[in-house]
Amino acid sequence: MKQTRTVWPALVAILFVIGGARSLGAQPRTPVVQVIENRAQLVGRVTAVAPHPTLADHDVVTVVADSVVDVPGYPNLVRQRAADPIPVTVLRERVAALAIQVGDHVTMRVRLGGPTSVIADPLSMEKH
Repeated sequence: MKQTRTVWPALVAILFVIGGARSLGAQPRTPVVQVIENRAQLVGRVTAVAPHPTLADHDVVTVVADSVVDVPGYPNLVRQRAADPIPVTVLRERVAALAIQVGDHVTMRVRLGGPTSVIADPLSMEKH
């Protein structure tokens, strides 16, 4: 019996960590993902420009990559997405200042900001 009492608190802790807490009546928790600092230089052609669905002062500029080059001192986490069009979150002010539109060729420094989020450094964005 003594061993059972020792194991029970550990089992409850494991259930909470792996999401089993719902079976104990707790609310499910949103998973948190921490992305390491990363950078890449994205060069490509714009295939779409649209307002960001949740950020009022941002647009989503979709780019078909010609290249995704390493930035010294940072891991390149965007390279793995280069085979598909890459939706990039960009400040709307910068998109307007450069008059970015479909068909333009652009260069920008980007980073992976989350599992589905690529974010541009607005000051690095250039139109060719």
